[in-house]
Amino acid sequence: MEPWLKNRRNLYLEDLIGEGEFGHVRKGVLREEGQQAVIVAAKTLRVDRANEITYRDFAKEASLLIEVNDDGGHVNIVSLIGLVVDAVNKRDPRYILVEYAEPGELLWYLVSIQNNQHRAGFPPGLGRQLTEVAIDVARGMLELKRRRITHRDLACRNIVLTSPGGQAGRLVAKISDFGLARDVYETTQYMRHPLTNVLLPIKWMALESLIEGVFSCKSDMWGFGVIMWEIATLGGTPYPEVHGYETLVTRLRRGHRLQKPNGCSDELYELMTLCWLDDPDVRPTPDVIEDRLEQLLQQNRAFFQET
Repeated sequence: MEPWLKNRRNLYLEDLIGEGEFGHVRKGVLREEGQQAVIVAAKTLRVDRANEITYRDFAKEASLLIEVNDDGGHVNIVSLIGLVVDAVNKRDPRYILVEYAEPGELLWYLVSIQNNQHRAGFPPGLGRQLTEVAIDVARGMLELKRRRITHRDLACRNIVLTSPGGQAGRLVAKISDFGLARDVYETTQYMRHPLTNVLLPIKWMALESLIEGVFSCKSDMWGFGVIMWEIATLGGTPYPEVHGYETLVTRLRRGHRLQKPNGCSDELYELMTLCWLDDPDVRPTPDVIEDRLEQLLQQNRAFFQET
């Protein structure tokens, strides 16, 4: 942890990015002597509301980010900038500082396109751009698989977009987990498990995760299938007609899956359904997904086919 520690006096907090019952995320600037200022997203817990579980999850997120970034990180996983630790217990992170991403959250980006398309139409090259985003996510997942890290909450709300080349450059997608997401999104994307009372992203979860509480890289692939569906629907909500855990589990057990989005190629939808197979062992791996999306991109058979 030592190389990642930053002095609180060098962190200047600015606008609020996200807020929930147990914590919030702020845009900030890290100004260290002799180094260029860095814009960051600073995540912290509210000391008056946080509990033992949220503190534990916060520390776990910090340790996972250190693990991924210790040897240089990965272009498709959000970069850790540093940690500010508690002044008394120096092993407890007070702030997690990660790269500040613009244009930001993939879900917001998709919804903004949906909201503007009736007025301005789809931006040129949208299909290629969104297919490249999906390929980026698959590459990030491959890195997590290599490290034997299970994400458990893959969804467009936990993917951020950056534009390293400026507005005209290619968007780069990065897997993130602003661990406060389930707090901020509690009323919509997360539901409480009837037995554990834990908030879970049930509409993105694999069948074995819902029924047996089993999470793995294979269950993450189910979430990736839902990500592709979200992209194809420009930020649509999965199973909007389903409002309870037991109803969803019953439907999935009967073979019900998300319907094919309008304008989605047969080949792309088939790839989604492979991610939603009951048997985790026969779902495609991230490298297979990446290769297939690359092929579909070349064939113009992926998102929003363009003529």
